[in-house]
Amino acid sequence: MSIEIPHREVTGHGELLQPVDIMEQLSKCLRPEIARLESKPLDRYKIGQPRVPGSTYKFLAYDWQGQLTYLVICAAPEEPDVVSRAVARAQDARSTLGALGSVVLQPSRHGVINGVSFAVFPYCRRMSESRYVWIVQRAWIRARVLRWFREATRATCYRPTVEEREHSFRAPLENLAGLRLLPSPVRTSASLALKRLEEGRWEPKHCLMHGDAWRGNLLWAPESFGWGRFVMIDWAGSLTRGYGIVDLISLAPSLRLKGARLRSEVETHCQILGCELADARCYLLAALGYIESHRGYFPFERFVEMTTSFLQRLNLIGA
Repeated sequence: MSIEIPHREVTGHGELLQPVDIMEQLSKCLRPEIARLESKPLDRYKIGQPRVPGSTYKFLAYDWQGQLTYLVICAAPEEPDVVSRAVARAQDARSTLGALGSVVLQPSRHGVINGVSFAVFPYCRRMSESRYVWIVQRAWIRARVLRWFREATRATCYRPTVEEREHSFRAPLENLAGLRLLPSPVRTSASLALKRLEEGRWEPKHCLMHGDAWRGNLLWAPESFGWGRFVMIDWAGSLTRGYGIVDLISLAPSLRLKGARLRSEVETHCQILGCELADARCYLLAALGYIESHRGYFPFERFVEMTTSFLQRLNLIGA
């Protein structure tokens, strides 16, 4: 039996509904560990607006003392295995990272209920929404986050096979170079990267890639008091055979990383990957080519904006 979201008749346009059936089923499944669930306000949706594949429901879970202890994420019936796939990717990343894997937030429990997958995560505090507190937090956490990304790249990078090189690097670059809807500078850059690959001037390596590195996916670890250890969430787009540089460029605005400091970090990652500074652009373009060919419901216009923004960050540091 699958869970169905009830759609009741309403007279007011745009009334918000909660996925009550899913919440009731989860409440029964998670007792006695969890006393009650509360739907997060952002997970309400309007009548007449279809659920996008990949959508999830999120619930705040409280123990019997009324303490907020867990965040429960449940797949929507439209794509019931989306949560289980994300959990599997996170487990792969954690396994690949070895001792560094504690940064990957793992669920305390996960499974399937009435045909839809769910996961129960320890509740973690987000970075402060206060501009002034975040400035101080950012200064405190920046070096730690950057160090982890360097160590993660070093621990997971390896030289691909000939087949992997063709599939993971040549094909994505050819995809970008031939995509006429992209701005001409992007296609030209992809062609130049392809030339460096073909001439042997760039010998790419695979490494772990998070795929969505930004401030919103950095949390304080559940056991941390004050500003303790950080964890990263949302590993759904991660690749154990991924691309270097892209996470660093993606994360740069969140950490206010620019100018000489960003260039220094990019140079360090290039040294770890055994490539020239010019090849940072090759890695970035290969990753973007992969993302474009797997973007699913990610709007093409937003992909173009992201691509242009990422490349501009490299332009500004002369890479």
